[in-house]
Amino acid sequence: MIAKYGLPLTDSDWVGLPLRCGNFPGVGKVEGLNAHSDSVLLWGGGASEVTLECGHEASPYGETKRVKFTRTSGMIDLLPQGTVLREVNWVGEAQNCVSVNLPEGTVSALMGKQARGLDPEGEPQFCVFDAHVGDLVRRLQFQAQGGQNLGASYVQSLSLTLATYVSARYGVDRPEPTPARHWPKLPADALATFVDENLASDIGLVDLANLTGFSPDYFAKLFKRAFGVSPHQYLITRRIERAKAMLSDEGVALSNVAADCGFASQAHLSTVFKRHTGLSPSAYRRSL
Repeated sequence: MIAKYGLPLTDSDWVGLPLRCGNFPGVGKVEGLNAHSDSVLLWGGGASEVTLECGHEASPYGETKRVKFTRTSGMIDLLPQGTVLREVNWVGEAQNCVSVNLPEGTVSALMGKQARGLDPEGEPQFCVFDAHVGDLVRRLQFQAQGGQNLGASYVQSLSLTLATYVSARYGVDRPEPTPARHWPKLPADALATFVDENLASDIGLVDLANLTGFSPDYFAKLFKRAFGVSPHQYLITRRIERAKAMLSDEGVALSNVAADCGFASQAHLSTVFKRHTGLSPSAYRRSL
């Protein structure tokens, strides 16, 4: 029995866009797939010949369109809200699919405005190659399967970037040139103090934005102008700096360093610390 929507990778504790993952044999058929929100599907595996009938839930008399194509690894499908895949048949090699839903409420909360997304009256797009979308989806998948090991700010930033890009590149929210404007000034000192006082917590992009009254999307732009780096990069830098200070005390266990600096585990501390300094925490401690 094929789970036609795939199995959920995320639950109610997940702070980003919801994901599902499915594995499909070389030959198969599913019926009655409904996109209840805008959806992005990233395919992996071998090549497959696909025939499907698609329509829209608002279409009169159940009108459908028959589509045939060859699907290969790395392709994405873009399904506007309301898309109905009445029947999908495929023959070829086994494939897997990671789907990301873009619910209006979740996207609006990240953007701080009503999400426009894909054209609700537009047709679904199949067999699109977009390396940027593929990279963002895979990064979100890795975080979902790894227990959000890079933190809430990273997951929310990835989700915001994906939603914004899909809307701007494929949807109805295509940006128009805007005149230069005066950028509001962030309370940089207060933000820095908040981060340092709460570094042991899993601080998210939304948490930081709430301190200023700006939407997460607008806040991320203001933050990079003020600090020169993204909120996530700033958090990582502060965590590394605190870890360096704590490592100077040989009596502090590495597990305590990880917890006090906001890393998910001692292994997470070691991975991030070595990536940024070139040394493991133990080697750095010995070098002091």
